Amino acid sequence: IMGTLFVDKLDPQSGTSLEIGSSGDTISVPSGATFDVPSGATLDVTGATVSGLTIGDNKPIFYAHNQNSQTISNNTFTVVQFDTDSATNDFDPDGKFNTSNYRFTPAVSGFYLLYTQIALYDNSDFDNFRCTIRKNGSAHVRGRMPHRDNGAITCMTIVSSDTDDYFDCEVYHDKGSNLSLTTGFENTFFTGFKLNT
Repeated sequence: IMGTLFVDKLDPQSGTSLEIGSSGDTISVPSGATFDVPSGATLDVTGATVSGLTIGDNKPIFYAHNQNSQTISNNTFTVVQFDTDSATNDFDPDGKFNTSNYRFTPAVSGFYLLYTQIALYDNSDFDNFRCTIRKNGSAHVRGRMPHRDNGAITCMTIVSSDTDDYFDCEVYHDKGSNLSLTTGFENTFFTGFKLNT
């Protein structure tokens, strides 16, 4: 029988499985349609060929760096000015990183992996070199290490975000005088992406 079946729900008999199609058949979901597998359900494609299916895309995703010189005052937590997200090696396809206030605002609920590296341009040694990834202006994760010969410090975290949360980074040192960041996409940067969960 050829034709179109209009229903709101296909539900297998309790305790059984629902099978659609037979070996050799092609089951297609038209472009623009949504195929939703509810939480707790199982989609078994063992032995099947699946094409054109995107299972999560880890977006929003971004990579921003500090391109212009920034002075970091002694003994002061300073927000890092990641002012570039569109040059070589940078990306922000959904425009979720703001290079004016230096914040990543994903606007999509979920869990995110965030990572920053911050480098100070100074070849002297001092003991207190810190970085912070903040959520809504409060510290979420901190790193601390001694500074050695133009060294860099890193922080990484997995954090949950609602639609209105934002994230930025701070740096701190106690050299005794002002220092400058080491600029460039390979030296001082902030990056992150949504995790598929």
